[in-house]
Amino acid sequence: MKKTLVALAVLAASGASFAQVTISGNVGFGFQKGPDNTTYGTKSVTGFAQTTGDVNFAATEDLGGGMSITAATSIDVEGRQGNVGAQNTTLTLATASYSVLAGSIKAGAPIWNNAGAPINLYTGANGSLGATGATKAPLDAQSNLEALIVGFNVTPALKVSGAYAEQNVDATQALSTFAGSNNSNLSAYQLIVNYNQGPLSLNGDYSAFRTYSGTGYTDLKNANTDGYNRLRVWGSYDFGAAKIGGGVIAKNYGLANQYDISVNVPLSAKLSVGANYAMRAVQEAGTNPTVAAAEGRNALELGLGYNLSKTTVFNVSYATYGTTTTTTIPTTGGGFDMQNEYRIILTKNF
Repeated sequence: MKKTLVALAVLAASGASFAQVTISGNVGFGFQKGPDNTTYGTKSVTGFAQTTGDVNFAATEDLGGGMSITAATSIDVEGRQGNVGAQNTTLTLATASYSVLAGSIKAGAPIWNNAGAPINLYTGANGSLGATGATKAPLDAQSNLEALIVGFNVTPALKVSGAYAEQNVDATQALSTFAGSNNSNLSAYQLIVNYNQGPLSLNGDYSAFRTYSGTGYTDLKNANTDGYNRLRVWGSYDFGAAKIGGGVIAKNYGLANQYDISVNVPLSAKLSVGANYAMRAVQEAGTNPTVAAAEGRNALELGLGYNLSKTTVFNVSYATYGTTTTTTIPTTGGGFDMQNEYRIILTKNF
């Protein structure tokens, strides 16, 4: 300890400079019931648990000439389960007119809950925590990818970006939930537009996916991901008395569209209530390319948030899930039909 203090004193005396590190995050503990996934023989996660915990580190340095660099990384911590997982780790060069971001990103469906309704669930409509049964959620679940994003500030309100992202895929992961296989890679070229002016936020991106494989690649369905295209549009408007959000995801090759609408109503300075409804249309089987039939899915999420302070929140959330099938759906394709989950949680942000 004394040696560390002496070293810091020497650095200070020498005039050396180094970036300061900021630390933020949250820790939550509560009682919850996750949805049963009876078709696959998996019961719900129920009981007391610390399943909300994030620690974020960021260090910014002024490089001069109006340019700065920021290094950021995040850690996901779940107490009883003993899980410590990586989140985003990025480097960002920024000026007043453009930015360049490179790193590992955990990305999901941006159309979910754009109103900011006070919803905090174990699985959720977007399977955000990767919980059991998340593959049956209506919206694309989160996936990890490596990305390079170059953005240009066209006006103070408008930003246009181009991105390249890729992911090494194993049997359980796939870029934006497109089916994966061992020894294969997925990549995407993406155009992103963000507009934020006053109460209005409007965003969209278009992605073109490519697939290439290594030795032992046998998954024909995944081979057909070469040529997938995806359009996503999402946004929100704050009316003051309530904030409304929504979005849509559309894909080619007959893949089912996804929709989301949400509302957040502040009842007082401390209390707010909200709801989110998400759905995925029925996906019919296709042969050129091969697309498996899949049931339609929907989720209704309700939430109440009470701010005990500026950084401490008490939250109650509830969700119910359903499915819609057609005669083309295999009998093993069920899952979330009429399932529900809830969570009561106290979260401290720092």
